[in-house]
Amino acid sequence: MSSLRLSFSHDVVGIRSFSIKADDNVSVNLGGNTSEIIMNGDGTANKHLTRKAWEISDINVAVDLTQGDIEFLQEVQNSRLPATIVYKHNEDVTYSGIGTIVGDLNGTFSDGYVSLTLSGGGVLSKI
Repeated sequence: MSSLRLSFSHDVVGIRSFSIKADDNVSVNLGGNTSEIIMNGDGTANKHLTRKAWEISDINVAVDLTQGDIEFLQEVQNSRLPATIVYKHNEDVTYSGIGTIVGDLNGTFSDGYVSLTLSGGGVLSKI
C-alpha cells in the first residue's frame, strides 16, 4: 500500500484525505525567497530577495465520484479561505502549508484521478 497521501483541512469545507498516484513525479517548491544579485556602479553587489509562494504540482489524486471527492476539491478551490494542506511523500517526508488549489481542476473519470496544483503564501514546512 502506498504511503503517498494528500490531506486538506478547511474550516468551512471540512477534512478529507486522498491517495496519490504511485508513479507521479510530483514537483515541490518550498516557497520563501528567490534571490538576485544587483551590481553597483563601483563593482560591489547587493543581494535582492523577492518573496515567492510555495507550490506542489503534477500531483494526481485518486477520487471517488460516489463520495463527492470532486465536489469537495472544487469547494476548497472556490473558497476565499485557505486550507491546511499536508503532503505525505513517504513515512519520513511530510510537508504542510496553508494554501489552496490553483489552476484548472481536471479529472480523468475513466481512471479515477484528478490532477492538482497547490500553492500558498509563506513556506511549506517539513513536519
